[in-house]
Amino acid sequence: MQITGYLSNKLKIFSFVATLLVLYIHSGFHQKEIQGMDINFYVQTIISGKIGRMAVPFFFVTSGFLFFLKVNEHIAAVFMNQRKRVQSLLLPYVFACIFFVLTYSLALVPALSKFFNGAPDYLADDFNVLRFLRSVFWMNEGRDSPLAFQLWYLRDLILLVFISPIIYLLLRYLGWFIIPLLGFLLFKETHLPYLPQSISTSFLWFTFGGLIGFKKININYFRTSWSWLIMFLFLAIGVVELCYPTVMLQPFYSDNVVILLGIIGCWLFYDYVNQHQDVPAGQSLILRATAFTFFVYLYHEPTINIVRKLIVIGVGKTSFGYLLSYLLSPLLFYLLAAIVAIYLIKIVPAFYRLLTGGRI
Repeated sequence: MQITGYLSNKLKIFSFVATLLVLYIHSGFHQKEIQGMDINFYVQTIISGKIGRMAVPFFFVTSGFLFFLKVNEHIAAVFMNQRKRVQSLLLPYVFACIFFVLTYSLALVPALSKFFNGAPDYLADDFNVLRFLRSVFWMNEGRDSPLAFQLWYLRDLILLVFISPIIYLLLRYLGWFIIPLLGFLLFKETHLPYLPQSISTSFLWFTFGGLIGFKKININYFRTSWSWLIMFLFLAIGVVELCYPTVMLQPFYSDNVVILLGIIGCWLFYDYVNQHQDVPAGQSLILRATAFTFFVYLYHEPTINIVRKLIVIGVGKTSFGYLLSYLLSPLLFYLLAAIVAIYLIKIVPAFYRLLTGGRI
């Protein structure tokens, strides 16, 4: 299967939307801050908690799809893709982890501390170099993510690329019979020793996308009225979860199944809304904005905190102020980050390529 212009633009637009959802997830205010502000709680829960849960799984599906799309019967293509990911994934990950530590350390300055969520604790009296490096590049103590918590996706993706020869063997020799394994992981999260707890679900989505790419399944364009029903069902489940939280504790419930429903529904709904296979003119601005999605994802923490807290300081710590900050800060931050990226490309293009793994 070839990636057409329509599919390429569609993937870019979905990545842009998924990145915005990640920004909304990380722009949310703690329940203590919005206590008694029901409108803030419900808006934040619907956008970040119910709709936003699709964002990172979509990234994994797309990554697996693109990784195995051009892999044929020879494993050499897998090794070639691994070498390419050293530049496109590993180096940006290292730079973004270092950026987080340097930026978050500004919280030690009293005048700037109010723009961060607490002071860094990695410079305590019992400082240990090995523990510090482990926290920065692997897993922070007591958590499943590195210090730059938004980078857990990239860390897991690097791990999956590392074991991609094994995934390739599963896709080649099991073929469609790998679906029962993926179905099991949809309902059962498996924890492996010494590895992040998230790796089983990361493997699920990456391999699911890899299966689509490896089998050359045509996902270019599907216009069906069923997309309305799937989207409605996905949103309805989110409302039910919000109103009746105990449903998520039932043995038949699976968050991954709901996520899969949402991804499929959004994918089909996009095709249904588009009457033609050409990207509407109104989406041209969005397509230009998609050039910066990876840069925004890498460096939005802890910097987005500054934007959202500046808005609250400006409009006041009221229900309206918190709601306005939550709704606007992702959009405003994306715009500011895009402006920074544009200037970096103009002034130091080689450095920007290094930061983003050649994405320019």
